Amino acid sequence: MVIELKNEDKINVILEVSREYNVHFENKTPFEDFGSDLESYNMRSFSDYYEDILQKYGIKDINLYTSEKMDGKYEMIISQEKNVNDKEKDIVIDLTAWDDLFEVINNIDSIIAELKMNDDISLKILNESHEKEIDAANTMIFK
Repeated sequence: MVIELKNEDKINVILEVSREYNVHFENKTPFEDFGSDLESYNMRSFSDYYEDILQKYGIKDINLYTSEKMDGKYEMIISQEKNVNDKEKDIVIDLTAWDDLFEVINNIDSIIAELKMNDDISLKILNESHEKEIDAANTMIFK
């Protein structure tokens, strides 16, 4: 189950994580200090950034791996542990150092849409309070 967020809430989640990672979307290249997982010893990792955002959406137990395609351009591959060797189930997202806030929103929306379509990838609520919020919302919707 994924926590459905309104657009304003989506933006707030992304901005909250972005502040933690010192990402400033007013800069021309907000992800200048980010790199692939192999570069994470001296740069921030796109994988960690996106994983933190997805966790705030209630999604966990997925594997993210970012590799560099060329200078400033990256590819993030998302899979689940039990499907690590099944490349057909991988979700591939293109990232760049100059992605803006709307690109991040689109990337998150794409990831969530793909995860929802793939029955083999389980989506889990991080804690019971989110489960209670969703139950309350479902009760209101289906009355």
